[in-house]
Amino acid sequence: MKLIIALLLLIPNLSWGKPVFLECMDTEYPNSSLSRNIVSFDLDTGKLTAFDNKFSYLIYQANDAEILAQEVNTNDPSFIHISRITGEMMFISDTTKVYYDCGVAKKKF
Repeated sequence: MKLIIALLLLIPNLSWGKPVFLECMDTEYPNSSLSRNIVSFDLDTGKLTAFDNKFSYLIYQANDAEILAQEVNTNDPSFIHISRITGEMMFISDTTKVYYDCGVAKKKF
């Protein structure tokens, strides 16, 4: 039993992951009431939600440097690129490109 627990702790792909929550701020309009954004992603399930769980994305590439995701169930999909090194998130659609500065969201209680 100790061996199984040790393996789960040492090998991240075998452990049960939890979603990571990011708090992102629009870099162009940081003082706007709409500039704050909560993004969550779960690498185990390959799902990413953005804009306070209003939009769902499918992660199609994830490594130590970046996460790339595409919006699901839409004719004009948008894309999200998150740099895991700089914390920058880029939201890209046909008409818009918006940059966000992200950090891990802290629990208040």
